[in-house]
Amino acid sequence: MENSPPKGILRLTRWHGVLWLTMGCAAAWMARDICLHYNTIAGTDLTGPHIARICLAVFIGPLTGPIANPGANEWPLACRWAFPLLLIQLASLVPFLICRKPVHPGLATIAWLAFAGASGMWFFGALLSLGLFLM
Repeated sequence: MENSPPKGILRLTRWHGVLWLTMGCAAAWMARDICLHYNTIAGTDLTGPHIARICLAVFIGPLTGPIANPGANEWPLACRWAFPLLLIQLASLVPFLICRKPVHPGLATIAWLAFAGASGMWFFGALLSLGLFLM
Protein backbone atom coordinates (compact mmCIF):
# COMPACT_ATOMS: atom_id res chain seq x y z
CA MET A 1 0.00 0.00 0.00
CA GLU A 2 1.12 3.44 -0.88
CA ASN A 3 1.20 6.05 1.88
CA SER A 4 -0.84 8.81 0.19
CA PRO A 5 -2.71 11.63 1.90
CA PRO A 6 -6.49 11.38 2.15
CA LYS A 7 -8.33 12.86 -0.77
CA GLY A 8 -11.50 14.90 -0.74
CA ILE A 9 -14.03 16.08 -3.27
CA LEU A 10 -14.31 19.79 -3.95
CA ARG A 11 -17.91 20.91 -3.76
CA LEU A 12 -19.78 24.08 -3.00
CA THR A 13 -20.95 23.90 0.61
CA ARG A 14 -22.45 26.14 3.24
CA TRP A 15 -18.91 26.93 4.40
CA HIS A 16 -18.47 29.05 1.29
CA GLY A 17 -21.48 31.08 2.36
CA VAL A 18 -20.25 31.28 5.94
CA LEU A 19 -16.85 32.56 4.83
CA TRP A 20 -18.36 35.06 2.38
CA LEU A 21 -20.92 36.36 4.89
CA THR A 22 -18.30 36.64 7.63
CA MET A 23 -16.05 38.70 5.38
CA GLY A 24 -19.05 40.76 4.28
CA CYS A 25 -20.11 41.47 7.84
CA ALA A 26 -16.58 42.55 8.73
CA ALA A 27 -16.54 44.86 5.69
CA ALA A 28 -19.98 46.24 6.63
CA TRP A 29 -18.70 47.00 10.14
CA MET A 30 -15.71 48.80 8.63
CA ALA A 31 -18.04 50.73 6.31
CA ARG A 32 -20.04 51.80 9.34
CA ASP A 33 -16.90 53.07 11.03
CA ILE A 34 -15.84 54.87 7.84
CA CYS A 35 -19.21 56.62 7.65
CA LEU A 36 -19.13 57.64 11.32
CA HIS A 37 -15.58 59.02 10.95
CA TYR A 38 -16.64 60.78 7.76
CA ASN A 39 -19.47 62.45 9.69
CA THR A 40 -16.99 63.67 12.28
CA ILE A 41 -14.25 64.85 9.92
CA ALA A 42 -16.34 66.32 7.10
CA GLY A 43 -19.02 67.72 9.37
CA THR A 44 -21.77 65.98 7.44
CA ASP A 45 -24.81 64.24 8.77
CA LEU A 46 -25.11 60.80 7.24
CA THR A 47 -28.29 59.52 8.87
CA GLY A 48 -28.70 56.11 10.44
CA PRO A 49 -30.79 54.72 7.55
CA HIS A 50 -28.26 56.02 5.02
CA ILE A 51 -25.39 54.38 6.90
CA ALA A 52 -27.41 51.13 7.14
CA ARG A 53 -28.01 51.25 3.35
CA ILE A 54 -24.27 51.74 2.79
CA CYS A 55 -23.46 48.80 5.09
CA LEU A 56 -25.84 46.55 3.15
CA ALA A 57 -24.42 47.83 -0.15
CA VAL A 58 -21.00 46.48 0.82
CA PHE A 59 -22.23 43.08 -0.33
CA ILE A 60 -22.50 44.36 -3.92
CA GLY A 61 -18.82 45.22 -3.92
CA PRO A 62 -17.48 48.24 -5.80
CA LEU A 63 -20.99 49.56 -6.46
CA THR A 64 -21.06 50.68 -2.82
CA GLY A 65 -19.60 54.09 -3.66
CA PRO A 66 -22.37 55.28 -5.97
CA ILE A 67 -24.95 54.14 -3.43
CA ALA A 68 -23.17 56.11 -0.71
CA ASN A 69 -22.92 59.23 -2.88
CA PRO A 70 -25.36 59.04 -5.80
CA GLY A 71 -24.67 62.67 -6.69
CA ALA A 72 -21.16 61.79 -7.90
CA ASN A 73 -22.63 60.28 -11.11
CA GLU A 74 -19.85 57.71 -11.32
CA TRP A 75 -21.81 54.53 -12.01
CA PRO A 76 -19.71 53.74 -15.13
CA LEU A 77 -16.48 53.88 -13.09
CA ALA A 78 -17.93 51.63 -10.39
CA CYS A 79 -19.17 49.15 -13.01
CA ARG A 80 -15.68 49.04 -14.55
CA TRP A 81 -14.36 48.03 -11.13
CA ALA A 82 -17.17 45.62 -10.37
CA PHE A 83 -17.05 43.59 -13.58
CA PRO A 84 -13.48 42.23 -13.26
CA LEU A 85 -13.90 41.59 -9.54
CA LEU A 86 -17.14 39.74 -10.21
CA LEU A 87 -15.39 37.60 -12.82
CA ILE A 88 -12.59 36.82 -10.35
CA GLN A 89 -15.14 35.91 -7.67
CA LEU A 90 -17.02 33.63 -10.06
CA ALA A 91 -13.79 32.08 -11.36
CA SER A 92 -12.82 31.20 -7.79
CA LEU A 93 -16.00 29.11 -7.56
CA VAL A 94 -15.35 27.13 -10.75
CA PRO A 95 -13.22 24.38 -9.14
CA PHE A 96 -15.98 23.74 -6.60
CA LEU A 97 -18.63 23.52 -9.32
CA ILE A 98 -16.89 21.37 -11.94
CA CYS A 99 -14.46 19.14 -10.04
CA ARG A 100 -16.18 15.92 -9.01
CA LYS A 101 -13.16 13.62 -8.57
CA PRO A 102 -11.17 13.33 -5.35
CA VAL A 103 -8.32 15.83 -5.22
CA HIS A 104 -5.11 16.15 -3.23
CA PRO A 105 -5.47 18.21 -0.02
CA GLY A 106 -2.94 20.71 -1.39
CA LEU A 107 -5.16 21.43 -4.39
CA ALA A 108 -8.19 21.78 -2.14
CA THR A 109 -6.26 24.25 0.01
CA ILE A 110 -5.30 26.28 -3.06
CA ALA A 111 -8.94 26.34 -4.24
CA TRP A 112 -10.14 27.52 -0.83
CA LEU A 113 -7.43 30.18 -0.62
CA ALA A 114 -8.37 31.40 -4.10
CA PHE A 115 -12.01 31.69 -3.01
CA ALA A 116 -11.05 33.51 0.20
CA GLY A 117 -8.72 35.84 -1.71
CA ALA A 118 -11.35 36.63 -4.34
CA SER A 119 -13.91 37.33 -1.62
CA GLY A 120 -11.43 39.59 0.16
CA MET A 121 -10.78 41.47 -3.08
CA TRP A 122 -14.55 41.89 -3.60
CA PHE A 123 -15.07 43.44 -0.17
CA PHE A 124 -11.86 45.48 -0.35
CA GLY A 125 -13.19 46.88 -3.63
CA ALA A 126 -16.37 47.85 -1.79
CA LEU A 127 -14.48 49.71 0.92
CA LEU A 128 -12.16 51.38 -1.58
CA SER A 129 -15.16 52.49 -3.62
CA LEU A 130 -16.82 53.86 -0.49
CA GLY A 131 -13.70 55.81 0.44
CA LEU A 132 -13.29 57.28 -3.03
CA PHE A 133 -16.93 58.25 -3.45
CA LEU A 134 -17.18 59.92 -0.04
CA MET A 135 -14.27 62.26 -0.83
